[in-house]
Amino acid sequence: MGKKQTVKVSVNSVQFGDETMPPYETQTMGVGELEEKGTGYILSYDEAVTEDENKEEGTRVKLHIGESRVMMMREGIYSTMMVFDRRHPYEGLYRTPFGEMPIHIQTVTAETVCGPDRGKIHLEYELSIGGSSATDRVVNIYYFLEDDEQEHENAELPE
Repeated sequence: MGKKQTVKVSVNSVQFGDETMPPYETQTMGVGELEEKGTGYILSYDEAVTEDENKEEGTRVKLHIGESRVMMMREGIYSTMMVFDRRHPYEGLYRTPFGEMPIHIQTVTAETVCGPDRGKIHLEYELSIGGSSATDRVVNIYYFLEDDEQEHENAELPE
C-alpha cells in the first residue's frame, strides 16, 4: 500500500432526464484521502450534503481508479457499488432503508488521468434503477493537493 495523503475533491455531475425534464446539475467540494495502490489509486471522501439535495449524512465514497475502469462504493444509509467499464455493463443493487433495488449501468466513457498530486475521473453512463428507464449521467471528479494553487479544472494533469 502506498502513502495516504489529504486532497481536495471537487465533484461535478449532470443528470439528463427525458425531454420534459431539464438537466439536474450538482457541484460539491470537500476533502478526501488519496492512496496509490498497485497501478491505480484509491480516492475516499465523504459525500457532501446540502439542504436542497436528497442525500443523507454519513455517506462515504470510495473510488478504486484504474486506467480504463472505475469502481465506486458508497456506504451509508443509501449504499451501492457501481463499476464503470466500457467493455462490460454492470448489474448491482442500490440499498435504501426501504429495501433494495436493482441497478443497471452501461458505461459510455470512463476516462482517468491520475497522479500523486492531482487527477481527473470523467464518467459518462446510462443508469437504470429498479427497472426504470435509463437516465444519462456525466460525472467529473477532480482531486488535488490542498496547497495546490492552480484551479483544478485548468490544472496540468499528469499524462
